[in-house]
This record gives sequence, C-alpha cells and structure tokens, in this order.
Amino acid sequence: MSSPDMRLPIQNALFYPEKAPVTINNLDFPALTLTFEPPDTERFPLLSLAYQAAHRGGLYPAAYNAANEEAVALFLVGKVGFLDINVIVAEVLRKDWTGELTLEAVWDVDRRARDAAIVIAVQTE
Repeated sequence: MSSPDMRLPIQNALFYPEKAPVTINNLDFPALTLTFEPPDTERFPLLSLAYQAAHRGGLYPAAYNAANEEAVALFLVGKVGFLDINVIVAEVLRKDWTGELTLEAVWDVDRRARDAAIVIAVQTE
C-alpha cells in the first residue's frame, strides 16, 4: 500500500529493472482509515460463481479457474465478448466436478474444464 501518489510507480517504471531510492513519504498507518463494503455480486457475477465453486469445494475451484482462464483468453483474442466470460464459466460449473481431490484429478479437471469452455464458447458465437 502507498499514498495515492503516482511518483513511485513512475519512478519504478523509469528505473526498471533497477530500484531508485524512494523519494516519497511513508504511508502513515496510524492516521489511515480504511472502509470495506460487501462485494457487489450483482455487478460482478464471476465473484458469485467463485464463491459457489469454493463452497462446493473439491474440484470445483479448479474447474472455475480453468474455465475463467480459458474464457478470458478467448475474449482477449476476440473469439467471445466480455459478457460471455461469465456465461461460459457458469455453464462449465453446471457440470459435475465431484471426485477425489488429488493432483492428477486437478490436472484432469483443468483440461476438461478448458475443453468445455471452448465448446461452450463456440456455441455462443
């Protein structure tokens, strides 16, 4: 965390990969007041899907992660729209991702969820 001051990021960019001596004041933690609000899962539906995957546990978080990564990759190359990302992830999570939580199972779910995301993306075109 730092004060809302762009001097440090600019300095870091100018001197990258080296680090120059810091020329701004330290953050005054005793004077700092932070306010946290509940996340808005209506505006951010992928957060709601992440909570659902975490709540279901097991291999669902791995399926969520793989589907999300694949959907974002498809968006970045123009294959799907931005709003399609959450549709793809939600559809992938409708599948059954139960099973024993092992490293091999995680790798398998990762591959299958990515494949499912691609199939769903093709159907949304």
